[in-house]
Amino acid sequence: DNVTKALNAENSKDVFDCADISDGVSIVLIDKSKSSPCFEYEYITSDDKLNLTQTNPGAELLLINPNDLSIAKKIKQFVHSYNVGFLHESILPRSLFGIESDFIEKNSKFARRYIEGEKLNTNEIKVLTNDKAGPAGRSCWFVINKNLVQNNVAYIKEWQVIVSSAHPGGQEGRDNQISIVDNQSAFGRARIALKSVKTEEEAKNFFKYLNCPLIRYTFLLSHESLSSLAKFVPDLLDYKNNNGIVDLSKTVSDINKELYEKCNLDESEIAFIESMIKPME
Repeated sequence: DNVTKALNAENSKDVFDCADISDGVSIVLIDKSKSSPCFEYEYITSDDKLNLTQTNPGAELLLINPNDLSIAKKIKQFVHSYNVGFLHESILPRSLFGIESDFIEKNSKFARRYIEGEKLNTNEIKVLTNDKAGPAGRSCWFVINKNLVQNNVAYIKEWQVIVSSAHPGGQEGRDNQISIVDNQSAFGRARIALKSVKTEEEAKNFFKYLNCPLIRYTFLLSHESLSSLAKFVPDLLDYKNNNGIVDLSKTVSDINKELYEKCNLDESEIAFIESMIKPME
């Protein structure tokens, strides 16, 4: 609230000729005696320069790109109108199952590589974790005795949709490695669960929902650090087909179209959203 002026430039050389900073540059001027509810904001890209007055964000995250403002406002209205939430509130901790990178090395006598499609015994579960500790480790599926997992064992019986904990929001075109984990599995700190649900239907519906262009865009509105991840991503809370908000039995394209309509987005906002995300492979 003490900010009087702020500047953000995607290309640092637009501000400092000799500086080459890959993430761009931001400059903020602070006046502790300021009483105004607004501040002057300049946003510079390779194609344009915008000068506007921004309202103090207070405790909320500041959206860097002014083109995001109207869309974010409509998403908040959607969340309020349908009495839903934001996905950040449902994300489970990296330490969910207490499986560290050296888990397999410590329990090598009780683990084997999982073979796709194999049937597990009643006392076994799958676990996704590194084959060895340290940077040389590679994430693989193993089969272990379920008694080796001591933390939050109730979640093993549920379905989770998980992403890479290193790049969970998929910013800068990076793959967030989104996938579904079934109700006979656990995973290590290299993944985080965006949500845990009771049934396979809900997991598949939530997976489709996350792949909608609008939802992929909303992940980009916040930094991909876990403290701010998905703070602008609307969470329907109920991912059954008959949730009363969006028909999740449809295709991703149809679900996304329905979300655009429910959020009252106009053609220019939709065009901007789709320009900001990379096509699905």
